Amino acid sequence: MKNNTRNKSMLFVANWKMQKTLDQSIQFVQKHIDALKALNRQIILCPSFPALYPLSQLLENSSVFLGAQDCSPHELGAYTGQVSAQSLAEVGCTYCIVGHSERRNYNKESNSEIAQKATQLLHQNIIPIICVGESQQEFEKKQSIDVLHNQLEPVFKVIESQSSASTVCIAYEPIWSIGTGNVPDTQYLQNIFDTLKEWCSAKTSKTKYTLLYGGSVTGENIQQFYQVENIDGFLVGGSSLDFQKLKKIVS
Repeated sequence: MKNNTRNKSMLFVANWKMQKTLDQSIQFVQKHIDALKALNRQIILCPSFPALYPLSQLLENSSVFLGAQDCSPHELGAYTGQVSAQSLAEVGCTYCIVGHSERRNYNKESNSEIAQKATQLLHQNIIPIICVGESQQEFEKKQSIDVLHNQLEPVFKVIESQSSASTVCIAYEPIWSIGTGNVPDTQYLQNIFDTLKEWCSAKTSKTKYTLLYGGSVTGENIQQFYQVENIDGFLVGGSSLDFQKLKKIVS
């Protein structure tokens, strides 16, 4: 019963990356919307930008939330190819992922830039899902805690400067685990999430922090993550593309 109660309060973020086309995203929701609602869980679907508006129409007045995969660090301006937080709010996004390791790597995003994105989202009452995590080399050198601190410190400063209460998700995704099937052991994750909880608790009381885990999450290994205290939900990649796999994780 304890696990079931905890499960119901958890957050499940489906990051579809660039794996589904516009049509495929629409078809997924049309086919599974009733089943998604029936799961009675906090589920957030994060499709690519073109699918946001049609999915917002399909998910309207449902218990399934809509999230984006990124936003601009700027409010507006001549920034070709970028999408503002205000546009995401207008299209119906409640959440937005920022600082994913793939964007940090491929787009060379800095910690300060990610903090600026979080600022834009908070101004639009969108909950930022801020991704952090260490590389294989940093993990082997036992630098994980230092890396996470450096990634989060600019974000904490931004959040502390907000005049109103806010909600922020912090998603720990060890880079060496994403898509590899290599999952950190329970004791290692407990140390990471105890540390994250301690940091968040030491910050302003105005902000509610939700701590997520991501990195090769599947229906087969989800139970081991439930053994880790302070994990409030999951950021799911590949397994979220198939409804049956996602259902196994969520339920």
